[in-house]
Amino acid sequence: MRAVVLILITACTVPPPFHVLETAETLRARKVALTAGAGGGTGDIDDCCVGAAARVRVGIGHDQEVGVDGNVLAAKNDTVGGIKLAYKLRPREGVALVAGPGFMFGGDTGERNALGGDVGAIVSTSAGGSASVYGALKLAVAVPLRDDIYELGGVSESLVPALGIAYRLGPQLQLFGEAGGIGSLSQSRDIDKMVDSHTALGWYGAIAVTFAP
Repeated sequence: MRAVVLILITACTVPPPFHVLETAETLRARKVALTAGAGGGTGDIDDCCVGAAARVRVGIGHDQEVGVDGNVLAAKNDTVGGIKLAYKLRPREGVALVAGPGFMFGGDTGERNALGGDVGAIVSTSAGGSASVYGALKLAVAVPLRDDIYELGGVSESLVPALGIAYRLGPQLQLFGEAGGIGSLSQSRDIDKMVDSHTALGWYGAIAVTFAP
């Protein structure tokens, strides 16, 4: 019961992909799921953003799974991509904890390159029926990969609350639809060589389809 990810981040330093489009369910041991999705959004820094993403997940037993997430985001004047390792643990029915490190790259001169990661929690209703409602809260951090990390926008922290619906199309297919908000805090150096913090707000919408043979 996996999903894909598309996320818009309105921050100077973009975090690695941290995927929300999923319920709290985990895959059985050695079960594999493949996902693809797309979406878009806007915020008070970038005019708009669209993107696509892919995900591979493998169940490792004991209500756990691991995988790899990737995405590409395109705004009016910039394109960035990212990849992230992912870990998920379901400590109890309807609740999951997620985390993973990652890397973002892009920009005309590579100024978007950054290391980071995320942690979060997902809650969802029972997966017994055709539809399941879920909510999530994730925190991500990104650190630029350059000598002067504050030159073009420094360390960035982002908080993402999301709400979505997962609908089972068949034994092996599941459709996800989600809307969420994004709040970011980024540190950068101003013209007086002082490091200031700047906030940004945005929202996004996305759809995803997962295939679990």
